[in-house]
Amino acid sequence: MENLGETEKLNLLLHLNNQIKEEVNFLRDRQDKIFSWTSGILMALIGALLIVEPSKDPIWASQFGSKLVVSIALIAFVMFSVIWQQRTRRWQGENGQVILKMEQIMHCFDKGYFDPTGEMILFPVRWNKPPEAEIPKFTKRVFAANYVSATILLGILAVLMVWLRR
Repeated sequence: MENLGETEKLNLLLHLNNQIKEEVNFLRDRQDKIFSWTSGILMALIGALLIVEPSKDPIWASQFGSKLVVSIALIAFVMFSVIWQQRTRRWQGENGQVILKMEQIMHCFDKGYFDPTGEMILFPVRWNKPPEAEIPKFTKRVFAANYVSATILLGILAVLMVWLRR
């Protein structure tokens, strides 16, 4: 590898950049699917509890122990989904860090590198953020509008529906 010329190094860097971006797209798609799957199940449960007649309550609706077991199962299901979403998001962030480093190496943020007048910057400067800013903390994700907060909210609603259903 040490004997590679500038053109070969650039071609290798471009190839790796494309591979990483494909991985980010795959992870983004996976996160969408995890949320769709989870929210679909939770919405079906909430909807079923809303439309079922009180005389046809589920077996667990009248017993404290049964409600507790259903609630624990729902909480475990939501936690599993959130952990899965967080892990996928962390991988996206790590890939984003690599992409940023590659874009810095390719001078995408250097003023005038691609512009003969010396004024233009290829990418917006705000994209050149520190790598640690790429991976949001769990608590920040819970209190922002995203899949994790929506999953937790749906989980809370589902558990409330189990307990408040009469």
